[in-house]
Amino acid sequence: MKKIDHILVRVNHLEKAIVDFKNMGFKVYKGSNKKSCHHAMIYFQDDSFLELIDSSKFPGIVKILAKSGVMNYMGILFQKFSHYTLSHERFLDYAVFTENIETFYKDSKYKKVSRLMNMKRKNHLGAITKWKLFAFKAPDLPFMMSEYDPFRFPEKNAATHDNGVLGIQEITIETPVSTKLYCSYFDAHLGTQSFDNTIKIGNTNIKIKPSKCYRISSVSLFSNTTEDKTLSGLKTFNISLVNHSK
Repeated sequence: MKKIDHILVRVNHLEKAIVDFKNMGFKVYKGSNKKSCHHAMIYFQDDSFLELIDSSKFPGIVKILAKSGVMNYMGILFQKFSHYTLSHERFLDYAVFTENIETFYKDSKYKKVSRLMNMKRKNHLGAITKWKLFAFKAPDLPFMMSEYDPFRFPEKNAATHDNGVLGIQEITIETPVSTKLYCSYFDAHLGTQSFDNTIKIGNTNIKIKPSKCYRISSVSLFSNTTEDKTLSGLKTFNISLVNHSK
């Protein structure tokens, strides 16, 4: 089973972005209780989440290595970190959850992938969360994630928002190659079955459109209600909202 795990959303000022999303009716959780914390999460009932990333809070050495180009020679995952550090795109990357990451990694090794990494961090409550991930060498493919241990959500009702938003409906990706070729390439790596320039992963559609360069151009969330303040607020982050109750 595969589904969208999360989307990395670049923000200029993490604290301001947290306030902005809270004002839209979202619950927002910082990634840690450190002053240098560079990210925060917005969890949804479909088990996906948005990760707000403020690269200005990355350690100084990361910025130096990224700007010098050194990180591009340090492996696949460091190439991704370099992109996160330097990019001005709103959506930096996205991850796909796979139920048995060890098996999928073993089956994917011939396609040029990073090492399977064991990750962990302390959340804002000081509790340790662990997970595994790996990335394909191709930068226009998502990275792969395991489930979080011991839990995904920091608290029981973390995915219940006042604005009624429930999950990620759609991701729009632009590519300079043929959309048909890109879909075939994606299917070959992730075992999906695309149709009419659309890749379905779990309950989320990935729409593929032609462009001059690769980028994640927009994201749509879904809800059972629609509030003007949520709609207008999300629009400033290139995020739209679909009302499933209509």
